[in-house]
Amino acid sequence: MDGSHEVGANVPEAKRYDFSIAMMIAGALGSSASVIAIISDSDDMRHMAAIIAERWQNAKVRLLSTPPVSAGLPGVVKTPVSSIDDVFNAIAAGPAPDIIVDDAASRSFGEFGLFKRLFLALNDGGRYVALDADVEHLAAQAEGSNNSTQHWLSELREPNTGITKDPWASAVSKAIDESRSVGPHLVITKRGRHLTKINNLLHREGGESRVEGCVNRRSGQGAVERIASIPGHSWNANSDFETTDADYAARYLKDSYSVRELVAKVYRGPVVAPRQVITMDGLLLPESSMQPLVRPMTNRFITDAGPDFAWDPRLEEEPGMLSGTYFYLDNEYPGHYGHFTSQDLTKLWAWDDALRYDPNCKILISPPPQKPDLNPYQYDLLRAFGISRDQVTLLSAPMRVEKLIVSTFALQNPYFASPVCLEIWGKIRDRLMAEAARDLPKRVFIGRSRQLRRRCLNSDEVESVFRSHGFEIVYPENLGIADQIALFSQAEAVAGYAGSGMFTMAYSQNHPTWIVIGSRSYTATTEYLLANLHEDPIRYAMCDPEIEQPVSGWSSDAYFSNYSFNFERDGRQLESMLARL
Repeated sequence: MDGSHEVGANVPEAKRYDFSIAMMIAGALGSSASVIAIISDSDDMRHMAAIIAERWQNAKVRLLSTPPVSAGLPGVVKTPVSSIDDVFNAIAAGPAPDIIVDDAASRSFGEFGLFKRLFLALNDGGRYVALDADVEHLAAQAEGSNNSTQHWLSELREPNTGITKDPWASAVSKAIDESRSVGPHLVITKRGRHLTKINNLLHREGGESRVEGCVNRRSGQGAVERIASIPGHSWNANSDFETTDADYAARYLKDSYSVRELVAKVYRGPVVAPRQVITMDGLLLPESSMQPLVRPMTNRFITDAGPDFAWDPRLEEEPGMLSGTYFYLDNEYPGHYGHFTSQDLTKLWAWDDALRYDPNCKILISPPPQKPDLNPYQYDLLRAFGISRDQVTLLSAPMRVEKLIVSTFALQNPYFASPVCLEIWGKIRDRLMAEAARDLPKRVFIGRSRQLRRRCLNSDEVESVFRSHGFEIVYPENLGIADQIALFSQAEAVAGYAGSGMFTMAYSQNHPTWIVIGSRSYTATTEYLLANLHEDPIRYAMCDPEIEQPVSGWSSDAYFSNYSFNFERDGRQLESMLARL
């Protein structure tokens, strides 16, 4: 301990004294604080980090500061940061902190809101120390910002401000166990456990490598290992295309697509819960979402705590262990035909790589809700790909998996679809066509018999028009999966309502014409992606929704709203489309 006085010899006594009080209240000087993160650009705090590291050698001390990072400082892990995003990612890429010290007055990057962004990253019982909180608050006010730590705490204390109606603010408010002032400093104690989302890393250059690096730094080197990849690539949407709504096409349908790098990797020891939830040492992994590129990342079976965190459900006991290697084929909508075909199966581009890694690898997947087993069609599609029933393991409860192989969705609507999908669907189609009936109509309209939402309100009139042009109304659920695939593969024209009923076009061949009847508020573009992958002609007959999408942003109510085809405005063009088949 004598040497620590030499390390801090240049620290003013008053500064050292004030900081020591704050750290004592925070628990950083006790034996329970194992990880301390200090965000500061001041020389005083850099020396203080070294003092803490020397006095409490069991603690892991991290100093996050603006480059250039100070040399020396033995026992301190130094990380360069230049923004709040950098700080968030640096905290995620390491053990979850017990103490965060924010020396806001010294930070070179002029951003406010670090408390709001980082507080939920603390361990249960952890403490956030805001040094010289008044200085930060005055600086924020001078720049017109309401994101100082002091402002946030005052807002959260007032029940009538309305701030707690914001999900992010509400999550932070619920997690505050205690806050107190210690001289000019604030010390806020956290309660509860949270998972940190790291899908934001996918939006940075080399995103997948950044995710792997983050997990390895958090969980230990070797916690994740890449076993295969397909470089990023681009392709042009060259299908013959016509629409009744040029504005919709300009807003949602692209002329070209850039496919991100596709990666297969092995996580060692993650906890996997049914319906596509994967956690690892306090991280919510990006593979927990069917839309990992969307921010904030969501999953229906995760309780969000703002855009960057989720509540960590406390398991009553340590989950059971699944020994061996498993290929992850789960979805938050298990058993849903559209998601299984257009998302889950597209991950099988890495199945052969998984078998090379471990020939005994098995599929891991959740059964549909309220069912003990997969739907028969799921087994049929897997069998056609070459995966037998005894190679499938069902996930019905949280389990710790010895080795979990995850691979990137090769189709991520609306962002991209990779041509590698065609190999997967083609292999399945070719094997199932031999089992299909041969007497199938050439012009098909895919009807909907049980549609509770996103209904076409004048469907009888729409279908009557198609009947008059030789289309037969077919309900796919009345056919086996082999006949469904044959129906789409042998037809010369297939029409239907936008949605999963049309997704069997993934298995098509012979370049039929596709006609999609859909709402202007339905922003999914899977049919367009599928048609362009196959280079098939596609027509869009757009309908008027009961609820329009906002000019900026997105509305779930609009997305699922019912709609009607406007015959007065677009009926003549629809008739022309059908007459030219």
